[in-house]
Amino acid sequence: MPPPEEMPGESLRGLILRLRGRMGLTQRELATRIGVHARSIQGWEVGINFPGLASLKALIAVGLQTGGFTAGREAEESRALWTAAVRDAPRFRVPFDDVWFRQIASDAHEP
Repeated sequence: MPPPEEMPGESLRGLILRLRGRMGLTQRELATRIGVHARSIQGWEVGINFPGLASLKALIAVGLQTGGFTAGREAEESRALWTAAVRDAPRFRVPFDDVWFRQIASDAHEP
């Protein structure tokens, strides 16, 4: 497997923009839901800064809760977002946590 920086794929900023659009949330609304300042979301979307581990996990969780990911492709799209963070963010090197993802995906689908 090639290093993350050599893996093809959409930019983190592009994936975040698309996800927020699918969720139908403003930058301020998304920021409130994940516990960051709206300027953080702005920075992520223009590519001048990047989410940390807690913020990326919160972003994925909100995406699951609000139907921001394509039905049936939630895991694939979450992993693509994570891979883009590893590739694009200079200090983000944490591997995708499958156990964590299965738990939050399960929680998001409970009535």
